[in-house]
Amino acid sequence: MNELQPILSFSAVDFWYDENHVENKALQNLTFSVRPGERVGLIGGNGAGKSTLLKLPVALLPVRTGTVQTAGMEITDKTIAAVRRRIGYLFQDSESQLFMPTVAKDVAFAAESSGLSREETACRTTAALSLVQMEAMADKQIYRLSGGQKKLTAIAGLLVLKPDLILMDEPSSTLDPKNRRNLIAVLNSLDCAKIIASHDLDFIYDTCDRVLLLHAGKIAADGPAAEILQQKDLLEHCDLELPLRLQR
Repeated sequence: MNELQPILSFSAVDFWYDENHVENKALQNLTFSVRPGERVGLIGGNGAGKSTLLKLPVALLPVRTGTVQTAGMEITDKTIAAVRRRIGYLFQDSESQLFMPTVAKDVAFAAESSGLSREETACRTTAALSLVQMEAMADKQIYRLSGGQKKLTAIAGLLVLKPDLILMDEPSSTLDPKNRRNLIAVLNSLDCAKIIASHDLDFIYDTCDRVLLLHAGKIAADGPAAEILQQKDLLEHCDLELPLRLQR
């Protein structure tokens, strides 16, 4: 795709949950864009709007006002299938995305469902498992996997469709230190753009070059991760603390 064209853009986006209380906006006047290959950390306190924001590009929630575009396509009933082929979405409870009996069958399911041939599906499944370092687990039953292995399997299920952008909601939650390190290494090896929502600011520091900081549904800061993540007063105003590595 054209590297000058954003893979995702929000323009003056508002969102509210209750039609009877439009004034209670979960997101307010959000305008930003993400370019191919960017690694964006989405941070903010509880209730800041992170999970809500992630659901709009894949139409899990409707855009109330403003526009959201993916690769130049505005999300409509006619474009949503094409949009979802360009974007992978990892739920906070990623285990809920796994429903086939084995790792390989689960990863292959998305490719098969998109109409790819058996040969192409097999090729992409092998490649996706290789990207997340799960080739040796291909025939293992899902229920026998650790939490970290399930997370990586779910990510492979997104990568099999070769998305331009992956949206991740708290990907490091519930992981032990070893699986957390493995996930960081995997994410940093991927070429596609990523938006990673997390309360784990050390994880964001390790995986993202840019940070979007939300507070009360608004963008409080947008800039280089290394700069924003060391602004103690700003983070505390937004109900966050410095990453542990920067605390003294």
